[in-house]
Amino acid sequence: MQNTFHLFCLAAPVLGLLQLLIRFGLQPGPTAMRLRAVWNEEHWLLTDALGEVRGALATPVFCCIAVLWWGTAALTLFVELWAPAGVPTAVATLRSLVLAGLVLGKIFCLTRWSGRQILLGGLAAAFWAWMAAVSGYSPLGDALLLLFAVKGTNLFADLCSMLAAQALDFALTAGQALAGLRDNMTTTFDTGRARLRMALGYGSYNGCGVAVASVALLYLCVRWRRLRWWDVLLVLGAVAFIDLVPNSRSAELLCVITLAAALLFRALPRLPESRWAAALAAAAAPLLCALSFLLACLYRQDGGLITRLDSLLSGRIRLAWNSLFNNPFTHWAWLGQPFTTRGFYAVDNSYVYYFFLCGPFFVALLVLGGALLCWRLARSGGWDGILLACALGWLAYAFTERVVYPNLLILLAANAMFGGTAQPLTLNRPHRLGVRGPGGLGGGWGGGARRYGGAGRKRFGR
Repeated sequence: MQNTFHLFCLAAPVLGLLQLLIRFGLQPGPTAMRLRAVWNEEHWLLTDALGEVRGALATPVFCCIAVLWWGTAALTLFVELWAPAGVPTAVATLRSLVLAGLVLGKIFCLTRWSGRQILLGGLAAAFWAWMAAVSGYSPLGDALLLLFAVKGTNLFADLCSMLAAQALDFALTAGQALAGLRDNMTTTFDTGRARLRMALGYGSYNGCGVAVASVALLYLCVRWRRLRWWDVLLVLGAVAFIDLVPNSRSAELLCVITLAAALLFRALPRLPESRWAAALAAAAAPLLCALSFLLACLYRQDGGLITRLDSLLSGRIRLAWNSLFNNPFTHWAWLGQPFTTRGFYAVDNSYVYYFFLCGPFFVALLVLGGALLCWRLARSGGWDGILLACALGWLAYAFTERVVYPNLLILLAANAMFGGTAQPLTLNRPHRLGVRGPGGLGGGWGGGARRYGGAGRKRFGR
């Protein structure tokens, strides 16, 4: 996707500027009124021709992107094993070309933009793109493409396509590893009894863990409106699987925090909407970032509370301390530096890792974006409580692992990047694929008169 990312970086400023000039020239009325209209109103790029058709195609095209992006990686192994020579390369090239065409077509042809989104969102994206270009770290560019491509789509359909694609990919990857077609990294360790830790073809135990966690959280989001007790048991079963097979504490943390917050918001649906609760949720990212650096500064090798906490976190505090203070080869730059595999970034904490890879300004962008995302999801209320729970879980996961790559958090981040859009990524509106929410998706969970509750509200959809 690197070539697609470069094409996006070249085409986006040109088309954005042309959009503003064309709209300003075509708008009737006084100059001030035309400026306000160009700034606030969303339009298709360059021309409004076939607007209804383009709007209808936006979500199906993104669903195709999701299936190709997340659901075809494991299939390539079958092509490599049994297809004739030359076919695997042709299939990989075709997949890249189709995916590139869909991503760029969705962004530039099937998405509506306002002048405010082009200028303010474009400035943030240009800074992000600069860091990705400086570092050469491909997940940064991939995440930016996903963030722009998802704008103006139906979130429930997006979640369904991501769930199907990622569940298929996990089943094929794990099946190939267990069948001996793919390397299955294993480690035996002793916790009073011998245990076997398996990566199931993912190359790392944490990679396997977060793959299972991602499927579990997407399932929780899709089932949220009709949640039953057995859905909660399935998510807890995924947590148990993560503990017993890859034994990834960070992925367990992601699932447990998200599930606990989701059930809290389910029991108290109006809680996140209050300003103090929304402010508390928005403070999660800044507090976690500050805590990451504070614990690294306070770390000592001679024991104590922080040393025990470091042990629970599998040495992540020590790694951050070592990278910040104890490694003579570690340095950072204001605008980032090229990615290297020399152990230069020997730290998993996202807030510290991207400090070295992309610089402090990029970390500030991540923290502010996370805070704004949580604030908007909290104030949205209703069914978006599950989205807020997922955002909080991923921000906590960032304390132990890297999060800037195509995933659910990056998808939801479009709410922070393009706030005020006419079509926000929300579950609080009707859609064709899901059940109708009470009171038009946001009128409560039952037949009560209150907006998100009332006398008729039913727990777990019963």
